[in-house]
Amino acid sequence: MQRLGFYDLETITKCLEHDRIWIHAVSVGEMFIAIRLAKELKRQAPQTEFIFTTTTSTGYAIAGKQINPNDVLCYFPVDFPPVISRVFNLFNPQAVVLMESEIWPNLIRTASNRNIPVILANGRISEKSFRGYMKLRPLVSRALDLIDLLMVQCNADAERLKQLGAKPDRVRVLGSAKYDDALPLLKEARSPEPNLDQCGMNNSNPIIVAGSTWAGEEEAMLNLFVKAQQTMPDISLILAPRHAERAGEVIKILEQSNIPFVRRSEITDKNTGTNAKILLLDSTGELKNFYSIATVIFVGKSLTHKGGQNIIEAGIFGKPVVVGPHMANFKPVMDDFLAANAIFQINNIEELEETIIELLKDSTKREEYGKRAQDLIKAKSGVASVSAQEIRKLLFI
Repeated sequence: MQRLGFYDLETITKCLEHDRIWIHAVSVGEMFIAIRLAKELKRQAPQTEFIFTTTTSTGYAIAGKQINPNDVLCYFPVDFPPVISRVFNLFNPQAVVLMESEIWPNLIRTASNRNIPVILANGRISEKSFRGYMKLRPLVSRALDLIDLLMVQCNADAERLKQLGAKPDRVRVLGSAKYDDALPLLKEARSPEPNLDQCGMNNSNPIIVAGSTWAGEEEAMLNLFVKAQQTMPDISLILAPRHAERAGEVIKILEQSNIPFVRRSEITDKNTGTNAKILLLDSTGELKNFYSIATVIFVGKSLTHKGGQNIIEAGIFGKPVVVGPHMANFKPVMDDFLAANAIFQINNIEELEETIIELLKDSTKREEYGKRAQDLIKAKSGVASVSAQEIRKLLFI
C-alpha cells in the first residue's frame, strides 16, 4: 500500500511533526550513501529531519538498521500523478534529494509546482543510460530543467546531463561519495586470523582474496591458485561470491577440484585444524575483514560483461587490486585509479594469472600500488561534507 501513497498512523504522525528533507535511494548501495549524506547534514544542521524512501526490500532493511529513530522510512511511491500528489500532501518535504540516477518526471514536476527544491546527489549517468535517455529527451529535458541542484561524480556525467537538458549553472562536479564509505572500514574491519587458524591457514603466508566474484570467475581463480601453488605451496585462496546464494554452485566447482576447502559458515570454535587451502566466504558483511589481510585482491564481476564491483573498499586497505576489463558500472572511480597508477586492469584470464603471480613475488610493487590506492581514496574522501554544504546553501539552513 505504501507504493500507492497509503501509510500507517505512526508514519503520518511523524511527517506532521517536523519539516523534513525527503531522500530517495533506489537500493542498498545508494542507501548507504544517502544515510552518510543525511548524517553529514545532521552534523552541520542539527535541526534537520529526514524521510527516506527506497524501492527494494534490501535497501529498506539497511535503512531500517541505520537511520535515526526519529526519521521516517517508507517504500518509494509509483511515479503516477495522483499517487505522487497524495504523497506530497502527506510528506510536505522541505526538499527532495534523489540519489545517483533516480530521475522521476512526475515527482520532479510536482515538487516544482509546489516550490519544493529538487536535488540530485552523487549523480551519475552511464553511457548506456545516456543513450536511452536521449531517445526520450523531450520528457527527460523537462524534468532535468526543473532540478535546482545537480551534484555529479565526474565531468562526463555533467556533460551528459547538460546535453539532456540540465541547466549548466546548476551542475556541480564533486566526485564520488563512494569514497566516503571507505575510511570507516579501516576501523570497522576485524582481523579474521582466528577464522584462518581454525581452517589451517596462516596469515604470514600469501593470501589471494577474490571478492564479489561472478559465474566463471571462480574457475579462473581456482586455476590460478593451482598454478601458484607449484612455486608457493603455502598459498591460500579466499573466494567470496557476489551473491551468497551462489554458494552451492561454487561448492560443486571446488569439490570437483579435489582441493581441500572449508566454508566460512561451517567454522566454529570446535572444528579447528581442517588444513584447508581454500576458504569459501559464504557469509555476509565479512569481506572487508579478509581484504584487510590479503596479499593480493581480485575484485570480481569484471572478467565478464557485468560492469565490475566496488574497488574502493578493496583499495582502502593498502593492498594491490586487480580487475578485469569490464568496469563500466564504476567508470569514474576506475578512471581515478588508473590515472593514479593505483590498480591493475587486465584483459583476459592469461593476464590475470601473470599479474597476480608476479605480484605475489614482488613485495615492492605490492606496497607501491597499495599505497597509491590508499592515498587516492583518502584524497578523494569528503564528498558527503561538500554535498551537505551545497544543499544547505540552496535551502538556507
